[in-house]
Amino acid sequence: MKDKFKKFDNIFNCPRCNKTLWQYSILKDGTKVCPECYELIMKEENKKSVKNDEYVKNKTKELVDKGLSELIYNFFERVYSDNPKEDEVKKLWKLIKMKHNIEIEYDSFLKIISGIYEEDREKKELESFEQNLMTENPSTEEPPDEYQCAICKKPIDKQTHEASIRSFNKALCEEHQGTENHRNLFFALKKRGVPVEFEAYDGYKHVDIAIHELKLYIEVEGTLNAIDPGQFFDQLRNDNFTSQGNYQTKRLNNDFISVHLDQLADTIKEVYLKSKVF
Repeated sequence: MKDKFKKFDNIFNCPRCNKTLWQYSILKDGTKVCPECYELIMKEENKKSVKNDEYVKNKTKELVDKGLSELIYNFFERVYSDNPKEDEVKKLWKLIKMKHNIEIEYDSFLKIISGIYEEDREKKELESFEQNLMTENPSTEEPPDEYQCAICKKPIDKQTHEASIRSFNKALCEEHQGTENHRNLFFALKKRGVPVEFEAYDGYKHVDIAIHELKLYIEVEGTLNAIDPGQFFDQLRNDNFTSQGNYQTKRLNNDFISVHLDQLADTIKEVYLKSKVF
């Protein structure tokens, strides 16, 4: 009987001070503690919260003062919002640490850059709202110049414009957003950190993908028919013009890209990395 009472008493003992819990308070994790310990724990947590808030405030100011607001805004608009992965956040964290020499605790990093992004996004929306209010008869005006395809100058709506900027870093109509294999190769290279340009202009024509640091153009094509005179002549003329800028052109078959996308992207990344060494 004595052992049973002891076991019963232990259930209602404060895990912090071991007092019997005739009254208790519950912490966030569900732990029951005596009122005195609860008050002490809350004071400690408040101190930590105030200290953390001050840290976040100081680091936010440091990033803004360094002029990194636009970089952070573009990160959320072009990378993180569509593909929210922790490795992308770590990549930005390392970039800011190594290139801009700003040390930030990783546990607080996402909270800090999220705050900067939200403030910048709201500011841009208010500026756009103000501009619309100051424009006379906005409903009867022509679409702004930026809402047009960078290649054919065809007008595009705001949604297409913004989606294209996020994906390709330039405004493109649906017709000039390429084929599925064209896009897949571009995104695969971009994901691997290869600096690529979609629908690059070489001074004569637009090429599907350009890697300027390698002086390489990639053309994604259907069936490559070397015995067709028309196709042969067009390729010869285009490649000759390309060679004037010391660029090489690599032509890739749609079916080949579809089957070997990852291996192809890995190979091009390896070539790019090796070029950085020399």
